[in-house]
Amino acid sequence: MRFLKRKKIERIEQRPPDQRLHDEFQRFEIEILRNEKLEIKKKFKIVEALYKEAVALGVFPLKDSLEGLEVDIRIAKGINSVSKDT
Repeated sequence: MRFLKRKKIERIEQRPPDQRLHDEFQRFEIEILRNEKLEIKKKFKIVEALYKEAVALGVFPLKDSLEGLEVDIRIAKGINSVSKDT
């Protein structure tokens, strides 16, 4: 286990500084999420607050929920038509 961590750290250290910072932040964030245990009521309060913020910013409710669907379908068709071997 220590060997794998050491290898991962070595890979991170070889990356450019901006990517290293991103990786370190991700490790920090994952560690917090693992150690933080929230009750279901607290989780619902967080989701509700995020929803209210989205409404205040004008993101929700969507004006046209199907807007952009055609583009998404065309992109998905293009991606799915590409061979997995290429």
